[in-house]
Amino acid sequence: PGMMTTTEDTTLDAKGSLRQLDCPPMQQARTLNQRALLLQSQAALSKDPEKKQNLLRQASEAAKKAKAESPALYREVLAKHADSPAVLEAALSLIKAAKSSDASKEEIKSWADTGAKIAKQYGSRYEADYNTQIATALLATDDMEKLAVEFARRAEKALTPQNPETEEVKARR
Repeated sequence: PGMMTTTEDTTLDAKGSLRQLDCPPMQQARTLNQRALLLQSQAALSKDPEKKQNLLRQASEAAKKAKAESPALYREVLAKHADSPAVLEAALSLIKAAKSSDASKEEIKSWADTGAKIAKQYGSRYEADYNTQIATALLATDDMEKLAVEFARRAEKALTPQNPETEEVKARR
């Protein structure tokens, strides 16, 4: 999500208007996940079969490392950076990985609530979209259908007459 701040500047440029979130654990998690994707891309482009195999092996190792280390980093984001927009990505990532992480229903609900609370700060349209994403992620997690319906209803309630019809369709799916 973007933010607007007061400034004396008279022009906008890409370099000055974009900045990294000050959230080291999220930056570490992104770096871990991007490493695996980068290696996979390099392997796909490689013409040398031996180099390709080596890159695929490295990508597999990087993906395993990311899968093992990222959840702790995402939890740290929620615990220590609760007001950061990084919470949105961290909460959703934890929910998506919940099936393989033995997370309890209470933990999953807490992650969803934490992300939804931050999403609400960015307006009804973003709140509806984020709650829809949470509901979709929860449907892929065992025994979370009831909670998925709750978040789908939250998405629907967040819609206002100003929301485009396409947003309504997404939330009501």
